[in-house]
Amino acid sequence: MIIPLLAEEGDELKSLADYIVGFDAAIDSDFPFPVQVVVVDQSDDSAANYLDNRLSGTTRVLHYRPTEEERKRGKNGKLNNVVAGLALAKYDRILLVDDHYRVSPETLKELYPYYDKYDGGFQMLPRFDTYPLGVLVDMAGAFVTCLLSGIQFFGHNAFWKNAVDIDTFPKDVLFDDFAIFRHIKRRGRAVGFVRRIALECTQSSDHKFLQQRVRYAYENLFGGWKLQVSLLLCNWMVILPVLQVIQNILAPFQDTITTISKALSPPLVPLSLMTLVCLVLAAPTLVKRKRADVQGDMRGTVTFENKKNKHLVISFEVAGFVLQVILATWFILTPASSLLDQMNEVVPRAVFEILEMIVTHSPIIVITLSLLLGLIGQMVYGRKIVPPYTFIFSPVWLWSLTIATLIAIVLQLRGGVRYGEEKIQRPY
Repeated sequence: MIIPLLAEEGDELKSLADYIVGFDAAIDSDFPFPVQVVVVDQSDDSAANYLDNRLSGTTRVLHYRPTEEERKRGKNGKLNNVVAGLALAKYDRILLVDDHYRVSPETLKELYPYYDKYDGGFQMLPRFDTYPLGVLVDMAGAFVTCLLSGIQFFGHNAFWKNAVDIDTFPKDVLFDDFAIFRHIKRRGRAVGFVRRIALECTQSSDHKFLQQRVRYAYENLFGGWKLQVSLLLCNWMVILPVLQVIQNILAPFQDTITTISKALSPPLVPLSLMTLVCLVLAAPTLVKRKRADVQGDMRGTVTFENKKNKHLVISFEVAGFVLQVILATWFILTPASSLLDQMNEVVPRAVFEILEMIVTHSPIIVITLSLLLGLIGQMVYGRKIVPPYTFIFSPVWLWSLTIATLIAIVLQLRGGVRYGEEKIQRPY
């Protein structure tokens, strides 16, 4: 088991030390297979010395502080730690976990046989010790994602040591869990998702929860053409009810708004068309289709990795954001009835009826759809590991995704997301 660590001295580090000491004591001579715990620690001297003292009496734990060279292999400190940990690992079966996991020896026994099923690696679900609001929102969203994509990443990876190549191992990307998963899959190994096992973990702080939301939104938004288009559409669908509420709040000032709307409408139309044209013209230059020998849904992944056209990437993102602002402004300044009248003049009747339903009932549609997906996802993936009411927080997850997406756009324009000691712009 490899635990990459960058921590400060305090209660969270004490909790981790208590867990590792207890875990080491629970692995007796009758345990069915040998176990080693490698803690690769980039913490400051105070925290590292504290942990070193706490772990000094253990027999299966190696507490290692990487060299300066090992710390600077790539921009992602966690992935640098993983590379160092792999070099120190004695055994072939690797379980990589973040520092908030508390995997028990019993769970370790349960997951051990699954290494024989996948010659690459596999993911599992987390099981939290408590379920505050942040965790409920996170898990509700995870069930939706699992249901739609068949896999989700939770800060851990189980894989064979020989499934990775140290020389080509990713070290400069933000989305480390997916980067490891993709690296293994590209090497022709089988990977999977195990629903029957949940890894024990403790509650992360609310600050970490908010950081993760923005980071995940950033990874999705700027990770590829297909993800960007789908997320922008999803983002607009979620924003639509918000705009409807704003429009209702501004209803008493309708005369003034109508005057403003008439004044702004003429430039909004050509500006929207110009922005859309910029998006269409920029896309072929920005998109670089990879032709690596990979499997399954990884084949033909499209990414924004053409560094020569970095300025066009920024232009593309700005244009997309501007287009959403224009549409939002138009929707707020245009009463719903007037908006529908305009649609009725330019679209077929059947299409108009669908648009009318979406505009007038969008809050109910979005909430109902997210609740339904959350409920089904929880029944399929998490029936026994979360409180039965978890799925009701799926609309909250969807709304938080919208806010995080807008923050992610700002961070991209400012050079990326700070992760550890570095600011990383490339998602994976």
